[in-house]
Amino acid sequence: MNMGKGVGAGGLFNTKKPKHVGQGFMSGLGNVGKGMATGTALLVGAPIVGAKTGGVTGFVKGLGVGVVGGTVAVIGGLGTGVVQATRGVISTPSAIKGAARQEVWDPYNRKWVHYSLEQEAKEVLPVSDEEFMKKYTEQLEEQAAKKKGK
Repeated sequence: MNMGKGVGAGGLFNTKKPKHVGQGFMSGLGNVGKGMATGTALLVGAPIVGAKTGGVTGFVKGLGVGVVGGTVAVIGGLGTGVVQATRGVISTPSAIKGAARQEVWDPYNRKWVHYSLEQEAKEVLPVSDEEFMKKYTEQLEEQAAKKKGK
C-alpha cells in the first residue's frame, strides 16, 4: 500500500520507486532496519508503559501489544524491504537505457526524463522576473483551483 508521496505505514517505510538496483537495495535495507528497530522498541517499551500505567495487568497487556506490534513491524519491514529491492532490480534496465540516452532521473516524478540545459536557458533567460512571477503565481492558482475541485 502506498500512502502519500512514496511513504507507506504512516511514514515508517520508504516505498518510493527506486532509480536502480543499488537504490532499491539501500531502500530495502533501510526498511528492514526500521522494522527491526520499531519491533524491538515495541517489544521492550510497551510492557514498561503498560506496567507504569496499569501495574501487573498493564504489563501483561503491554507485553501482548509489544509482541503483536513488534511482529507486525518486523514483517512489514522485511516485506517492504523485499519489495523495494525487487523494484530496484526491475528499474535497472530503464536506468541503463536512460543513462545511455543521456536522460536524467526526475526525483519528483520518479522517472527518467530528457533534460537540456541549453533548451531551458532559451526558454527562461528571455523572461523578466515580473513575467516569471506572474506565470508562476498563475500556475499556483490553477493548481489550488484543481485541488479545490477534487
